Amino acid sequence: LSINGPVAVVGNLSFTVNGTITETAAAATLSAASLTTSSVGGTTLASANTVSTLSATNATSGNIVVNNTAGLSVSAASGAPGGSISVTAATGTLTVNAGNVATSSGDITLSADDMTVTGTINAGSGANTLTLNNATGSGDLAGGTTNGRTLAFASTQNVNATCMGRHHYWVHHLFTSPSAGVTAKRRLT
Repeated sequence: LSINGPVAVVGNLSFTVNGTITETAAAATLSAASLTTSSVGGTTLASANTVSTLSATNATSGNIVVNNTAGLSVSAASGAPGGSISVTAATGTLTVNAGNVATSSGDITLSADDMTVTGTINAGSGANTLTLNNATGSGDLAGGTTNGRTLAFASTQNVNATCMGRHHYWVHHLFTSPSAGVTAKRRLT
């Protein structure tokens, strides 16, 4: 499925294809309350999309790439074996709900101003990368069940947490008991 121009709906938008889903031009944008995709071979929605909720599944091969202009709630994302998942909320909060964001061995990269994780992020043998990209504000990474500051990953997971802003103090509190392979970075300005 090639998306060549803007697609806007008030409610839910769903694409189920036995092939790839791709935005082929910068003007090819999606706008919807919720977006559900199911592909074989990959989903690449790299334009300036505006959706509130995302559920994406990909099988066989390829990656899932979704860029969104505002906050985004991910209810589920499942990648193909070896395929990666990359979700960016250009502004606002990226929320991983009770559903899973998972691959068997591909990397998972989540990027937003703020992030709330109540679901599971599992890259199998790949790496999880969580990036707060608000350089001027006070981004927050919240998750887990204890005071919104604890994230749990399997001890075999590689986790990279990067803070790009001046006022992000969550890094100190991010991992109360970091396991092997967990790193947290903060750029000082």
